[in-house]
Amino acid sequence: MEFKPGYVGMLSQVKVFLNEINRATTIKYFVNKLEFQGSADGKTYTKLWRADVTFHAGWNYIKFDTPVKYRFYRFSVPDKDTKS
Repeated sequence: MEFKPGYVGMLSQVKVFLNEINRATTIKYFVNKLEFQGSADGKTYTKLWRADVTFHAGWNYIKFDTPVKYRFYRFSVPDKDTKS
């Protein structure tokens, strides 16, 4: 998601829906891998959340203690060598 230059999106919560999954086999592709990230410039991203063992089929709610403010947001599975 991208906001117009000079604007940011202020988020206090993000919702993500995951279709029915076979927990034993499929969840391993998400836990400790899937991240929600924010960026001011669209090049350097900061990890805001990472899926853990509570990630499940259906709606998942990601709540931030203090609202986050970035121009760019994305879900990503970064390379193991990527630092965030």
